[in-house]
Amino acid sequence: MKFKNLVVRMMAVLVLAGVVLSGATPSKAAEATETTETITKQENNTVPETNTQPETSAKPEVTAQPEASAQPESTVQPADSSQTVTKKPSQQAVSKKKVKKKKKYTKKELKMMSAIIFCEAGNQSYAGMQAVGIVVMNRKSSSKFPNSIQKVLKQSYQFTPVRTGKWSKEMKKYSKGKYKKGARAKCVKAAKAALEGQKTVTYKGKKINLKKYHFFSQHLKKAKLRIGGHDFR
Repeated sequence: MKFKNLVVRMMAVLVLAGVVLSGATPSKAAEATETTETITKQENNTVPETNTQPETSAKPEVTAQPEASAQPESTVQPADSSQTVTKKPSQQAVSKKKVKKKKKYTKKELKMMSAIIFCEAGNQSYAGMQAVGIVVMNRKSSSKFPNSIQKVLKQSYQFTPVRTGKWSKEMKKYSKGKYKKGARAKCVKAAKAALEGQKTVTYKGKKINLKKYHFFSQHLKKAKLRIGGHDFR
């Protein structure tokens, strides 16, 4: 743009110089001077192109489109770590949900039952031990017999070891820790099964339901079942 203005001025000077050298009249010299002034005015009144189109900095692009940080992606899509707990609960949480079965018997009842089973079936198979314990519990649940284990065992003429005193001796041995191994330990296991409500035994590969059995002896009239050395009905 400056180069163009310089050219215009040089042309005006050349026109004026030509008039003087040619010996023109004063009127023509004035006309040339007027022409030169006109060109100069036009030059001054020319509006520069740079003002018609303001630079893009007048409308910064950053204000029209804010940074992506204004909307953090983390708030829209939560981290995976927040979902791992619901998908795979810890083993400790699962174990807390497990409810332990409450014992339906007392320590005294376990001692009495273990002792009578050993007295009656200490030399029998595990099924024979279980069967004796089930008969005691069936009597306790029946309206035809006393409603406690102690009363069932002490009922007159029912359990010979109770009458002879052998049962009391075995309970003392239980208290001294003599029921932790051998046949006596098996009697404790059978006693727990009976006290917890077990009604079936497995004998010679067959499951036998003893829910309705209330009597046992070495020789029993009208017996429906024999396990080892005892008849049951």
